[in-house]
Amino acid sequence: MILQGRTAIVTGAGSGIGRAGSEAMAREGATVIVTDRDLDAARRTVEDIVDAGGRAEAGELDVTDDAAVAALIG
Repeated sequence: MILQGRTAIVTGAGSGIGRAGSEAMAREGATVIVTDRDLDAARRTVEDIVDAGGRAEAGELDVTDDAAVAALIG
């Protein structure tokens, strides 16, 4: 597991490439912070990651909101 002990923040992770990337990083041992403008979609991604044995948390995030991005990283 090449990402064991790491944390990954993924935007747009409720679907598509962001979701696939989140799942791949979780399989490699990362704790994934799954963010999307659609919180329910982010939660579904987290549910799938956790069901597969990974670690993840969901959050609502609009990447066009600089303050929200800074708060997430901080």
